[in-house]
This record gives sequence, C-alpha cells and structure tokens, in this order.
Amino acid sequence: MTNIPIAFNFDADLYPSSQRAGIMQEFADHGARHLTLTTKLLTLIFSSPSQATQLLREAQTAGLTFTDAHAPHSLQARPGSERTDTLKHLREALKITADFNIRTITIHVGNNGSYWDNYPLDQLYNFSLATLHELMPLAEELDLIIAIENIWHPTNVAEKLLAMITAFSSPHLGICYDTGHANLLRENRNYTNFRPGEPWERLGRIGWDNQILEKVLPHVTSAHLQDNHGDFDVHLAPGHGDINWPHITRLLKSAPRLTTLQCEVSPGHHNYTVADIIASIQKIWGHIHISEDRETMPFTPYT
Repeated sequence: MTNIPIAFNFDADLYPSSQRAGIMQEFADHGARHLTLTTKLLTLIFSSPSQATQLLREAQTAGLTFTDAHAPHSLQARPGSERTDTLKHLREALKITADFNIRTITIHVGNNGSYWDNYPLDQLYNFSLATLHELMPLAEELDLIIAIENIWHPTNVAEKLLAMITAFSSPHLGICYDTGHANLLRENRNYTNFRPGEPWERLGRIGWDNQILEKVLPHVTSAHLQDNHGDFDVHLAPGHGDINWPHITRLLKSAPRLTTLQCEVSPGHHNYTVADIIASIQKIWGHIHISEDRETMPFTPYT
C-alpha cells in the first residue's frame, strides 16, 4: 500500500500562533499536503478551544489538511483520580481528532520509569488495558482508530502491543510503528550510555529485537518516520541515522491496514529546514503526498 497520506509536523513552541500560517505555507510550498495534530497542538486546544477553528482555517488557507493525531497522555494510569483525569483528557483528544475529520490517533501505552518502580510489569499492562477498555466505545462511536505505539520500554514492546490487539480484536485498534523507537532496540551496539538502558535495568537484560516491524506489520495502521543511531531518540531526518530504510519502507508499503504516515521531524530541530525534511521523506518513500487530496471538511465540534 503506497497511496497513503504523509503528514508533517512543526513544534508549536518554536512556531507560536503568530507564525503558524507561515510555517504551514512553507510546507505547502515544498509540496506537502498534510499535517499532524500533534500533542502540543491538542494541548493548545484543550486550553483554548477556539484555536481548533483557527488551526483549520490556517491549514485550509495553505491547502493542507490534518490526517493524523497524537494524544498528549498515555494509557497507563492507576485507578482513582489519576485514571479519571487521564480518561478525561484522552476522551477530549478523541473528540477533537474526530472534529478535525482525522481517522487515527496515536496514544502511548505507558513507560516503566522510576515513577512506576513499585509496580510489576503485568500490573502496568493491566492499568493500560483498563484505560483502553474505557476508550474503545468512544473510538467506535467516532469511527476512529486508536494506534498504540512501540517505544523502547518493556511495557510497550511488540509482544505487549500484540496482546492488547488480541484482547480487543477491533478494527478501531491498531499499532503505530515508530521507526526511531524500534531502532533503539534493534541490536546491541555496545553503547555505555543509551536511551533503553535504564528502563530495562531492573530486569537485568535488554529486549533486543530486530523483528519488531515484522511482528506487528499486520496491525500497523500508522507509522512515525524518524531516524537515529541506536543510542537516543533524537528524531533525525530519515537517512541521517543508521536505519535500513529500504527494508523498512518495503515492509510498510505491504502493511494491509496502513492508513497514514507521519514524518516526526520538526523544522528548527537539528537545524533542519522544511526543504530538508521534505527531501528526506521523498528520498526514502518516493513521494510525499497521495494522488488526490483528502476531502476538506468544515469544523463541526463533537457534541
């Protein structure tokens, strides 16, 4: 499957509201057609709902549409007020995503950092599963796909994601494959300081896995495209790290459920320009937009 939208993002902190229209137009001028409703943009709408209409207006003026979203909270939350607050924000994120005529939203499962030291991995998995049980009816009602994302923690390896997929067996649940996150666990490069080290320390081993995409491929509904050298999650432009892109793109193009791609590289980071980012995606994927534009829909808030 190659005829799918590729969305781009920008850092809302680097490009505040007064500069958004300009950066959107720059993406459009370089051939982009689509944007991601990022965690920072969703958070902005949480605090100022009128920003939703403004964002859509700016995107439409530039000839762009939003084609995927990324939630600002993870599924992993303890029972009680923590889960109540998490569900409140995630439900709001789902509704805003639907308002934007977006069909897929990525949500992190959750990590096992020091905050969670007193909880076994199985309990953390159950925390996330319980939150997902609460969200799935709304996803079905809104006709959204929740895409759970691989990271580099024991809580979100391929096997954990697949267990969640099996638990629901729903067309409204899929997997977001993050190329950079998978690369951190691809093989032992003998780094003395690297990102996956601490999360696996308590287990006395690291879950190296060079088959993550192969394992989750039947359920991949979206993918994050970014690169690194296997040490830190630095979000380099594709081709600027050591990911085997011909292998990855060949597999992704065969993913039966893939609906959208997101370039998770922002202009201004690592001194990348919009032109640099667009060129990196064109080089690995062959093009940066689908042959026909996604239908533009007016903003009608969910009630």
